[in-house]
Amino acid sequence: MRDKLRRKFKVFVLAGVLASLVHLSSCIEESATVPPTVAFTYTIDEETGNTVTFNNNSLKANEYTWSFGDGNTSRERDPVHTYAADNTYTVELIATGDGGTRETSQDIVIMKVPEEPDFFSVFDDQFAASARYFPFQQTSVDVIAQDRGTKLAGEASLRIDVPENGNSYAG
Repeated sequence: MRDKLRRKFKVFVLAGVLASLVHLSSCIEESATVPPTVAFTYTIDEETGNTVTFNNNSLKANEYTWSFGDGNTSRERDPVHTYAADNTYTVELIATGDGGTRETSQDIVIMKVPEEPDFFSVFDDQFAASARYFPFQQTSVDVIAQDRGTKLAGEASLRIDVPENGNSYAG
């Protein structure tokens, strides 16, 4: 009777171990099919305003497809992209792994930093040539430059004192 009890106990223990192994293998198989987690951040270059470095924070993915919202795409993990024009762009990241495909998107605002204009580039050559000597009737002249059309809008002024030895100033 004891031998029968031992045999039943061994069969019960072996059945339990076998059931545990089957359950464990199904858990391992399930974890391999978990869909990826997809996320990204980005940094806009402060000097240009239109070059963006994207940082892919996705997990459980091995393929990436970026759409930058301007018709350009990339398959790099962490791409750098330069936009041609100021605008709001919807950037989409699609991440693919063994568990499937997921996607996310974010809107980014691009505003290029304007180049500083050459002072005389806003005038034609005739004005620039004739602006070298100014006849003065006053003892000083205030020059005010205004720019209200860019994100660097502001005003600058300069006072030019007329030389006492003549009525013109070479600029």
